[in-house]
Amino acid sequence: MSPRFRMILTLLIVGIFSGGSLSFVYQATKDKIQENLKKEIESSLFRLLPCDSYTRVNWKGKPVFICKNKEGKILGYAIIGEGEGFQGKITLMLAVDEELKTIKGIDVLQSQETPGLGAKIDEKEFKSQFRGRKIGERKLEVVKRKSTSEEEIEAITGATISSRAVVNLVNELIQDLREFLRENK
Repeated sequence: MSPRFRMILTLLIVGIFSGGSLSFVYQATKDKIQENLKKEIESSLFRLLPCDSYTRVNWKGKPVFICKNKEGKILGYAIIGEGEGFQGKITLMLAVDEELKTIKGIDVLQSQETPGLGAKIDEKEFKSQFRGRKIGERKLEVVKRKSTSEEEIEAITGATISSRAVVNLVNELIQDLREFLRENK
């Protein structure tokens, strides 16, 4: 058997074994991954928008949560969206009040941003800038200084692209919720 043929055969066997192993592990853990993701989403939802119950609606490919108290009164809405960051996809949850006038908060569910820089989008200091912001007709914007108005969010030093990605995604999700409420009132 020639060395070239032996090398090809070895690589083929290793490739088949590796692919099969990955497939098996994925199938074995798929349900657990989905269960953990559901728990993370619920945890974020109740942290951002404390409520007694919620209804999940899929609207234009995005999950929208309608949060209610014990009497059935709507306390607010949450929506999950995905946008492109510096290193990859950013998935976040936005929670707003029942009248879509105030942001209750955001939570980054998934991110591949640079550790120590862009990953700071998931830190309290950055996320707290959104809590309590009034939702007006003007969109939020990123600034590289201290924010001076209701529409300004201070960028993370060295991670302007990640900061801008989050703000753009929040603006998009606010618009999505406006459309959702127009269609479902």
